[in-house]
Amino acid sequence: MKQPHGPLTGPWGAAERIAAKDLNNLYLTSCFFADPERYRAFCALYAVMRVVDDRIDDIPSRQELGAADREREHSIVRAWHEALEHARNASRPTAEEIVRCANPEASELIHAVTRSMQHFPVPFRLWANFFAAMHQDLNSARFATYEDFLRYAEGASVAPTTIYLYLIVADRKTPADPYHVPPGFDLIACGRQLGIFAYLGHILRDLTQDLATGTEGLVYLAEAEMAAHGISEETLRIDMERGHASEPLKALVQTVVQRSWDACDQGRELLRPLDGQLPQDRAFILELIITIYRKLNEKLIDCDYDPIVGDHHLTLEEKQRIARETAQRVGYDVSI
Repeated sequence: MKQPHGPLTGPWGAAERIAAKDLNNLYLTSCFFADPERYRAFCALYAVMRVVDDRIDDIPSRQELGAADREREHSIVRAWHEALEHARNASRPTAEEIVRCANPEASELIHAVTRSMQHFPVPFRLWANFFAAMHQDLNSARFATYEDFLRYAEGASVAPTTIYLYLIVADRKTPADPYHVPPGFDLIACGRQLGIFAYLGHILRDLTQDLATGTEGLVYLAEAEMAAHGISEETLRIDMERGHASEPLKALVQTVVQRSWDACDQGRELLRPLDGQLPQDRAFILELIITIYRKLNEKLIDCDYDPIVGDHHLTLEEKQRIARETAQRVGYDVSI
């Protein structure tokens, strides 16, 4: 992919290193921002999410956490939430509050995110939803119904997606103004649909990886829907052992993929007020991130809806090719 505006220095450098972890899709597409301020803001905002999410993911056994240890982890999530409250008010947490975030780079990240939130004042309820999902991660790793999953997704995927969408679409009248969403564009509704679209593709992509963690890992497929298809966690692991999906699992995956397509279509419809309004780089970024997740679905369909075989993952080389093809399709001259 294109070289980013970095390597960034100071607090932005810490944020960039964290945001770039695993060369995730949002980071790779953010490298195409022509405006370095947007790129720095992405690194700062996304790095905070990665720090909190990765800390919870790295707990060896959430089920076996004692009450005191579980409360300590909840208190760390609350500390980051409070730090973001300070950031949106352009105030500085105390040294004690920064220590409670339990991260050696917390001071730098909070400095970077405070600066970014003054330029990009995203609706704070998105952050509240994100932290609520992180608290849920500490308490439960299963979803009884699809509606339960959607409530969790509001924070786990819809919030990051909508914040990223804000960075893409927001503009300002003068250099002294903060960036705001264009009139007539429903950021929240559009971000929700695109976040669900991407997340459904993401959980199917990572199904085997999540199952490999055993009973400690998240199972994103709703228990009620699994039961309706005659699927259990035991049958999922049997599918993993034999290296391909059973027909009941393929049927459920087909349903999930169709939901993803439907959310994508609704999200694209909500993007219509922006047609012809975005500068070339941001129009390209928006089209690219959507196309990457569409390709995930298409590869899964090519695998006959089998998420076990592993042929539906996108390599970095494939993403680079997708970026070149997308640039050509939208008429954006970019070196990739």
